[in-house]
Amino acid sequence: WGPQEVGGTQAEWNRLIHPNDLAANDAAYLRHAQGEVDTYEHVYRARCRDGSWRWVQERGRIVERHADGRPRRMVGTQTDITEPLRAREALDIARQEAAVSAAANRTKTEFLSRMSHELRTPLHAVLGFAQLMEIDAAEPPTATQRRRLGLIRDAGAHLLQMISELLDLTRIEAGGLALAHETVALRALTAQTLEMMHTQADAVGVTLALQPAAGDAPPDDEVLACGDTTRLRQVLLNLLGNAIKYNRRGGQVWVSLSTAEPCSVQLMVADTGMGIAAAELPHVFEPFRRGRHVRSDIDGAGIGLAVTQALVQAMGGHIEASSREGEGSRFVVTLPAAPPTPPPSVPAP
Repeated sequence: WGPQEVGGTQAEWNRLIHPNDLAANDAAYLRHAQGEVDTYEHVYRARCRDGSWRWVQERGRIVERHADGRPRRMVGTQTDITEPLRAREALDIARQEAAVSAAANRTKTEFLSRMSHELRTPLHAVLGFAQLMEIDAAEPPTATQRRRLGLIRDAGAHLLQMISELLDLTRIEAGGLALAHETVALRALTAQTLEMMHTQADAVGVTLALQPAAGDAPPDDEVLACGDTTRLRQVLLNLLGNAIKYNRRGGQVWVSLSTAEPCSVQLMVADTGMGIAAAELPHVFEPFRRGRHVRSDIDGAGIGLAVTQALVQAMGGHIEASSREGEGSRFVVTLPAAPPTPPPSVPAP
C-alpha cells in the first residue's frame, strides 16, 4: 500500500486484518490496555493491495496515558513473517512425513521379517521332501520325476533367495542391519568366493579369474579394506552371480583389486557378457528393475544389485557400473582402506 492509502486510525487498519483474525487481535490489545500483560503482541493475516494475504507479527506497548488512565500514545512494530512461517510449516510437514515414513518402514520390516519366517518354514519342508524323493531307494523316481523334482528344488531355492534379499533390503533401509567394522583381506576373500562360484560358472561354460595386482605391486600383495566380511562376501557373490548369469558360453569373468587412493581400495568385477543397454544403465541399482530381462528365462527378481549398493554404502563405500551392450559390464566397488597396522613397539634397553 502507498503511504496515504491505508489511513491513520485503528478502524481503518482493521479493514486490512483478516475477518477471522480481527476478534483475537482486538482481544490481545485489550489485555495489554487493561494492564493484564506488559506488552501487546499478536500474529494475524493482513490483506495486500493485490488482494493476497501476508502474515504480520504486531508488537507494541502503551507509553503514555491520559489522566484517567485511557491510552494516549502507543509505539510498536509490524513485521512481515510470511516466509519464515512458510518455511517453518514446510519443515513441520517434512518432519511429519519423515516420521510417517519411518513408522511405515518399521512396520514393513516387521511384516517382512515375520512373513519371511512363515514362508521359509513351509519352503524348507517342500525342498526337504523333494530331496527325500530324489534319494528314495525303496521307490526311486523315474527320469521324468527326477527332472520335475529338480525344478521344484530350483524354484524353491530361487524363492528363498528372493525372500532373503528382500528382507536384507528392508533392514538396510530401516537402519536395522548390524554391520561389523573390521579389517578385511580382499584378495583372500575374493579367492574363497571365486572357489564357491566355480561350479555355477562351469555349468554354463564361463571361466573365472582373479587378476594380479596392478602396477609394481607383487601379484599376491594383499589389499586391506574396512568393512564387514560376511556382507562383503555377499556383495561379491551378487556381482559374480550376475556376471555369470548374464554371460555367454565361453565367456569370462575376472576380479581385480587395487589401491585407489591412500584412504580407499577398489574391487572390480568385469565380464564379457551381453552387457547393459545405455537406457537401462542409470537404473541398474533400482529394486525390481530388470529391463529387457523381465520376460527372459534368466532367473531373478531385480533385487540383488539394489541390496549390493545398499550394503556397500552402509560400509562407507560406493559402487559404479559401466557397460557396453554386447561387450560386457564392469562394476567397481570403492571401500575405505583399513588403517595401517602400527609397527610393534620396541622396549627400551
